[in-house]
Amino acid sequence: MWWIVPLAWASDPAEYQRLSGEIERLAARGAWVGVERQYGAAIATGAPATFAVQLAGATAAWERGDVQAARDRLASAAALREDRDVIEWLWRIDTSTTPVVLQGPPGHVLRRVDATGFDPEADRAVVHANAMVGPTGRFVGRLPRGDYAWAGRAFTVGARPVRTQVP
Repeated sequence: MWWIVPLAWASDPAEYQRLSGEIERLAARGAWVGVERQYGAAIATGAPATFAVQLAGATAAWERGDVQAARDRLASAAALREDRDVIEWLWRIDTSTTPVVLQGPPGHVLRRVDATGFDPEADRAVVHANAMVGPTGRFVGRLPRGDYAWAGRAFTVGARPVRTQVP
């Protein structure tokens, strides 16, 4: 009996191995933009992702402010191997950020109105959200808890998910 596997479902373990080696080298240098690019390519091979690749991908997402992608990748890493640092990072994300959906006309800037001092992690998350919501009018992700303003509306990101829609 022959099985025909569509190309989109076929995996390429050799290409995944090459890319995972590249991810490891880039991560060692802290080249997170490169890690993000190679992570996407590695996942696209269809080969099962390793703990190390998921962890490097989570760090790359975190560094660019994409808290939701970081959390998703950490959860995938935790499913592969129990690791205290990964569990603590997931806990920190879950207790300091909340899922948020913003929907409205493009061109508005998201501002954190309760920002006190320099918080690079929160700043990166807001920059990432603005990169999404500014041109498209839509953001689905996680933001640090606090008070925000967007499209003429004030809202608080607390423990419960937030959905803000502007006509």
